[in-house]
Amino acid sequence: MLERPELLSPAGDFEALRYAIAYGADAVYLGAKSFGMRSGAKNFDEVQLVDAVVFAHRLGRKVYLTLNTVPTNAELRELPYTIKSAADAGVDAFIIADLGVLRIAQAIAPQVVVHFSTQAGIMNYAAATAAY
Repeated sequence: MLERPELLSPAGDFEALRYAIAYGADAVYLGAKSFGMRSGAKNFDEVQLVDAVVFAHRLGRKVYLTLNTVPTNAELRELPYTIKSAADAGVDAFIIADLGVLRIAQAIAPQVVVHFSTQAGIMNYAAATAAY
């Protein structure tokens, strides 16, 4: 039996999230105020992220948070807080591009599913093995 594919839609703000779900998205991906490549979107602060997750889950939909930048060493200091806050908000998955971010996310929020971003640079067997 074939599984129905998941329809995943971007949601740059709460209005876009509502529309994506209203028009059939099974899940939405969105960015927080940092660590996401969706810099053109309004994105979600901590309170808005909680509201987005509550709204989506009430309707049986999922929320994936993009953590798909490649942070500098200085930026990494803020990353654990962002990951914990998102996990506490109840996001269903992280979309990650950097293997260092992956390791930190797995250590802080092992219960949150991880997906690799299209921004990930998997170019050789060593990176593929690490990702696996």
